[in-house]
Amino acid sequence: MAMNAFKSVARMATTGTECIDNTVFQLHYKATFVGITGVALIVAYAHIFGAKIYCHGDNHLPSDIVKSFCWQRTEFSFPKPVIHAHNETAHDYDNSKYNSYFKWIYPMLFFQAIWFYIPRYLWIILEGDLCGKLISGLGNTFANDADKKIKIRQSVEYIRANAGKVNLYLVCYVICEILNLINVAIQLYLTDKFMGRVGFKMVEFTMMNQDSRTDPMIAVFPRLIRCLFPKFANNGSVTTYDFMCVLPFNSINEKIYIVLWFWLIILTTISGINIIYRLLTIKYPLIRALIIRLRVGYNEYLCLKQVLQFATIGDWFVLYQLSKNIDYQDFKFMMDEVSQRISRI
Repeated sequence: MAMNAFKSVARMATTGTECIDNTVFQLHYKATFVGITGVALIVAYAHIFGAKIYCHGDNHLPSDIVKSFCWQRTEFSFPKPVIHAHNETAHDYDNSKYNSYFKWIYPMLFFQAIWFYIPRYLWIILEGDLCGKLISGLGNTFANDADKKIKIRQSVEYIRANAGKVNLYLVCYVICEILNLINVAIQLYLTDKFMGRVGFKMVEFTMMNQDSRTDPMIAVFPRLIRCLFPKFANNGSVTTYDFMCVLPFNSINEKIYIVLWFWLIILTTISGINIIYRLLTIKYPLIRALIIRLRVGYNEYLCLKQVLQFATIGDWFVLYQLSKNIDYQDFKFMMDEVSQRISRI
């Protein structure tokens, strides 16, 4: 069941055959969205069908009822190790109360994953399948050259007729890229805050035993907690029993969030660099020329110069999108056609 759900998510992330974004964009809605959702499904399956908690205490009480009661508690406290004579270890109890955030791990992961797909979903709507319409039929390997040239000339006519009118196309794309950066930066900040803002020391902390840990992360992902179970007698009196409960999945949950924290740092850095790159391409025509020139070929300099002198930044971006979706020879023919149409104006 979890595998079928994961396959559905993976198919959603790969919707469409046209490439309408870049690798950095895909790191958000493919690598991160699919990765976090897959982990969330595994954690959810383990929490729903696995053994979430083991409790040790009075053996006369029904273990299933005790475990269910202790798992549903919204607060918990820690047992503290006490060293007695002959180096024997017993446990005293810390009366401080901590919130049971660990029960919300998989809903939180699902919620985080959704936000990585929202800019992609928004871009699909804003893009309006423009790229798909312009390259329709060009990806068919069985189509003959004559049919391809007819389709390319139709696409070129659209580009010429709408020259200077597609700047909004690029603006929408840049907005979605900025949304990617904002989302991952906010998620990094909130994840870091959730884990106690311990920074790179978290790797050192996770290698330690709980008995010797005092870092904030152990309060978020406890392994051993105290649970007070009340038992009501027929006369109305209440007897409270102490149980020590083990939460085996929290060791895994902690490592999941450590890996996520490191990945968000990497993704934030890459996304920031990508925005700088995007601003440079907008500001400097020479960079735009170099990018298209790598697609067309260095021997087409005059054709490229003529096209880029006529084209606005939006026109350039449409041509760049097309260059990622059709083969080298077809794109060269398209650039030749654009150049000829311009020369007639």
